[in-house]
Amino acid sequence: MTYLKIRFRKENQDLMNFVTSIVAYILTATLLIVYLKNQRGFPRGISVFDFFLLLFATLRLTEFFVYDKSMQFFRDLFVDIKSIEVKKNNIIIQKSATNYGIRRVVHDLLGCPWCTSIWTATFITFFHFLFPDLWILILILALSGGATMIQLITNAIGWTSEKTEQEVEKEDRKESKEK
Repeated sequence: MTYLKIRFRKENQDLMNFVTSIVAYILTATLLIVYLKNQRGFPRGISVFDFFLLLFATLRLTEFFVYDKSMQFFRDLFVDIKSIEVKKNNIIIQKSATNYGIRRVVHDLLGCPWCTSIWTATFITFFHFLFPDLWILILILALSGGATMIQLITNAIGWTSEKTEQEVEKEDRKESKEK
């Protein structure tokens, strides 16, 4: 069995990232346009509720693919494992991005929350209009996304408070040494 193996040079990777993204996005947009034109027509707008529903669902799905531990196995499909060492009951695994090719494109995409959010927003919006009766699934993602947002804001407030507390303690120690 012969496989077609395409070789890319490292300097062509940026071009491949760009071309792959553009082709995939044009294909997705074309499918959406053809479907909406032939089946239901183009939406004239969305409600504020739907906008925030899609916004928070996009946030959650992006977080899911880029950061969650439960998707680590998926992200690992697009890296090379260089070495595995066992030292004193610890396993050390060295992972690195592939140098080039489609695996590198997907690896770069999954490592960039802004890039991934474009695709998740497209995906969620597509399915929102394609299957409007399944809005409850988008609602569940949106509720989880809202909870994630609240957690991130709470963490930021906590970190700011800790930093301020440490600075005050540092100044107090400095003043007590001067006395």
